[in-house]
Amino acid sequence: MAKKGILRKELRIALTFAVGREKCTCCGKETFDMPLCRNCIESHMLNFVPPGDGRCTRCGKVLLSENGTCTACRTKPVIETPDSVFPLYSYRLWHKKLLSEWKLHGRRSLSAMFASLIAKALSSLNLMPENSFVVPVPPRPGKIRREGWDQIMELASILRSDYGYPVLQLLKRLSVTQQKEKNRRQRLEGNNSSYMAAEDACEMIKKAGAGEKNAVLIDDVITTGVTVEECSKHLKGLGIRKVHVLSIFIVD
Repeated sequence: MAKKGILRKELRIALTFAVGREKCTCCGKETFDMPLCRNCIESHMLNFVPPGDGRCTRCGKVLLSENGTCTACRTKPVIETPDSVFPLYSYRLWHKKLLSEWKLHGRRSLSAMFASLIAKALSSLNLMPENSFVVPVPPRPGKIRREGWDQIMELASILRSDYGYPVLQLLKRLSVTQQKEKNRRQRLEGNNSSYMAAEDACEMIKKAGAGEKNAVLIDDVITTGVTVEECSKHLKGLGIRKVHVLSIFIVD
């Protein structure tokens, strides 16, 4: 069944490219190779709010009427361990459909674009390949075998091959339950055992000489912050001094 699903996705992508009937999720105009046109990429994706003033000092979301720290992080903070958190965009309107097209419908033509945006953001934070390494949030057990790919692992692969970032798979996911199957309360009140350090994590860090470098934890969307907080704790527990989180979207 998994192979059939993968073949159907690949066939649909090939047919869409052949007939040129892809539609931009933002403006609705016809595109040819991905569900986002070049004009919308240049207008809406390349101009994310830079780090620093105007973002929450804890979760990194863009502030509207607040200063310094958002209300949620002041009253009931979830993200406390990372040294910085930088989500590129809010998870609203057509951004939701864009993530769905990539993550759930296998529009892998978006992977290179997202990776380029992450690389641009890393550069703005001075997190370069010579002083940093990428740690992908790991997929659910068996996901790659069932679906043929994982979006975060693909981002990490492109960041390594096209931008020169070392990638260390230091974390392991234990739970097979998808986050979308839980409500906000269930996510916040979980038993904090969804992830763990990989068995050979310390050896990988030593071999790569990464102990004094910046770990960049990457994910597609921050929903409650529980995942990035737990993963950051494990990375700090491995002796990594600086842990930064970079996600494409954040729910606000």
